[in-house]
Amino acid sequence: MGLLPISRLQWPVTRAEELSRLRDAKFSKQSGPYGSAEFDLTFSPGKGPVAVFASGDPKMKAVSSRIEAAKFQVEFPVGSHATLVRHATVFCGQYAPCDAVMTPLE
Repeated sequence: MGLLPISRLQWPVTRAEELSRLRDAKFSKQSGPYGSAEFDLTFSPGKGPVAVFASGDPKMKAVSSRIEAAKFQVEFPVGSHATLVRHATVFCGQYAPCDAVMTPLE
């Protein structure tokens, strides 16, 4: 019996890691700017997020539309009319996909 390729190995995920992954969204870098910025995200049932640039590198304002197209793990109960507002720190590397990490507003 041979060894399994490394790509097929899976480590158990802790609850802390699972929760951490729920607040992250990765999206394609494409050919846009790289750097970091803060955005305010507004989620509503049945709609994608609305991203508003809050602070950081001004060239990152161009990433707003890609944030709005990213898949965040936000769900609402059926029939809900609630609005969820979160703050997100967005990092786009020169050679890596962008990463948005959500935190509650304080």
